Formats: sequence, C-alpha cells, structure tokens
Amino acid sequence: MGCIVMNQKISDKYCHNRDDYATRFPAAYRFVRALENGAAYGLWLSTATNAHVYKHNAFLAYIRFGSVRHANPTLILSPKYHITIAQAASDEAHLLFPWLVLQTLHKHSKERSNFWTARVNDAFELQTTTPDAVFDDLFRVLRDAEVPASGSPTGR
Repeated sequence: MGCIVMNQKISDKYCHNRDDYATRFPAAYRFVRALENGAAYGLWLSTATNAHVYKHNAFLAYIRFGSVRHANPTLILSPKYHITIAQAASDEAHLLFPWLVLQTLHKHSKERSNFWTARVNDAFELQTTTPDAVFDDLFRVLRDAEVPASGSPTGR
C-alpha cells in the first residue's frame, strides 16, 4: 500500500526504514523528509526499500538506509541507481558525484572528521556523527542541480 507524501506513493518498507531513523539518526531522517517534501524544487522520490532521488526527469542519487538493524545506522548516497530508473528519466548523477558531494563532505570535515566513508562506485556512507549542516548542504546541492529541461516526472 505505502504512505502518501506530497502526492507521491512511498512504499511501506521505505516508510518503516525512514521512520526508524527518526530517533536513531535524526539528521538523516530530516534530510529524507526534506527530499520527500521538495516538490516545489522539482524534487521527488521513487521508493521500494530505499529511494531514488529525482529532479524533474533527472535521476540524481540513490539513497540507501545502511546498517538498518545495527546499533549505528548509516545513510549511503550513491550515483548508481538500483535496477532501473523511472521511465523517461535520464541519469544525471554525474552532475553531483563525486565532486559536488565530495566537496560538501570535505567542507564539513574541517569541523568534525570521520563522519563519512568513501565507498565503491563514488558512493559515500554517512555516520550518525554527521553534522546537520552536511545534510542541509546536500539538500541544497540536490535542490540547485541544473538538470536538462524535459517536462514533468513520469514515475509518480
């Protein structure tokens, strides 16, 4: 069935994972909630267990809830989509990964180190020690991404 967020059908598994982060990784929870409510900026999600992030018809990132069942949950940001992206969408993750995301992480590493780890395929894993400001900046990076004009999203 799923829950409804801003006219998007969000899967039950995704909602369960997201809601589990509300107390276990609050900054990550607020980040994904902001993305869910980003329609004014053309942002929307396609979900199953995790989420593909789109701006209009452009795939920008895959968000995976990592270590969900462990004491210290993580959030993984990746330019590689899971299986397939929405019909009529283009893969534009290269606009953000690795450089813009890495630049954002480095900016905040001066204040607090060891809150993120680089993973294969230009993915980044964020720990519960990630400063809130990192998520604020990552949201701005996604919001401000200049994607090719191609109408409104079709995967919703």
